[in-house]
Amino acid sequence: MEPQLTLAYKNEHKYRWIDPFVGRAYKGIYYIYYINTETGKRTKKTTKTRNQREAFRELESFRKRYFNHIGEVKINRLSELNVYYHQYKKDDFRPRTLELYNTAIKKLITFIGDKELRKIIFIDMDKFKGALARVMKKNSVNIYLRTLKAVFNFCKKAGIIYENPMSGINMFKIEEKERLCFETEDIKRLTECMEIPYLERMVRFNLETGVRIGELLNIQWDDIDFRRNELKIRNKDNFKTKTNHEHVIPLSYNMLALLNRNPYIGDKNAVMQQQLPFNGTDCNVLELDFRKNINYVFGKIDGTRYSTGYISKSFKQKITKAGFGDKYHFHCLRHTALTNMANEGISSFMIKEIAGHKNIKTTESYVHPSMAAMRKSLENTNYSGLTY
Repeated sequence: MEPQLTLAYKNEHKYRWIDPFVGRAYKGIYYIYYINTETGKRTKKTTKTRNQREAFRELESFRKRYFNHIGEVKINRLSELNVYYHQYKKDDFRPRTLELYNTAIKKLITFIGDKELRKIIFIDMDKFKGALARVMKKNSVNIYLRTLKAVFNFCKKAGIIYENPMSGINMFKIEEKERLCFETEDIKRLTECMEIPYLERMVRFNLETGVRIGELLNIQWDDIDFRRNELKIRNKDNFKTKTNHEHVIPLSYNMLALLNRNPYIGDKNAVMQQQLPFNGTDCNVLELDFRKNINYVFGKIDGTRYSTGYISKSFKQKITKAGFGDKYHFHCLRHTALTNMANEGISSFMIKEIAGHKNIKTTESYVHPSMAAMRKSLENTNYSGLTY
């Protein structure tokens, strides 16, 4: 007996499918006719206009909502958009990113009121840009403007608005920031000034890998494959990478040595219960495996995670005390690592994968020759042709 073929989708209402279309009805008003997918019945919706061009514009907007399954959701004002957008994007964005979108929309509401979305125009957004620029840095203003542009683009694609009111709003031009790196001759002084073993271990690992501080502090032992010598930087329930991009870093011998180093050895408060025989000259000495009780690789003595703010502040205090200057910060370690990789001949493509960048242009903006490398090249080449 031949197998019976069945449809993957069953039409419970047995209705004949039709695309939404416009038709003129009572008193010349145009209506949109469509199938209500919940009831299976043909339904009409007024466009509230006798103008054919406006009616077809309304149809285009309705079709976007209809086929994006937004349907008849009431999203008329900024406050309604804020609630809906948060729910719609909560699985795609990190909590901090969602909070940024929430703050941006609320700031706009504070300035122009809870306005109807289709009544927000270019002038509103241009005045809002100017108002922000008077009370905050231009770089911060650009962040809010880009955020709102993304929100309004979503609204346009979903058919909630016809045009993006952010179209034509230019970002402030920001002077390119100096990519600060620690020079090769400063590395030893940098690691020695950390003083605290767990902080020095973090700094050394960062100089080896170039991971972001958030990625560093969220590394768990389950993220490391000691058989293949690989570290996976991945998204978790309580942590998302900067671009939601997961990547794998091959572990060198130096990195493995740092991972196996116990920064709390000798501390009376350390939580270390498992004991392993020590392969040394004295058979009575026991070595403790701290990994069994510390969940986070670069975690606290009780196994919990450090905050990025605490580590950044501690690092800043140490380097300032050592005389490095106030302009340096923890992220400079990432710049230093990527720059040193490039100076040692590692290709930009490999550095891109190690750094977890999505775009090679981002990698190229990080990678630049160090002062020592440039000086060495100048000294070893008689490019001028002069003799002295």
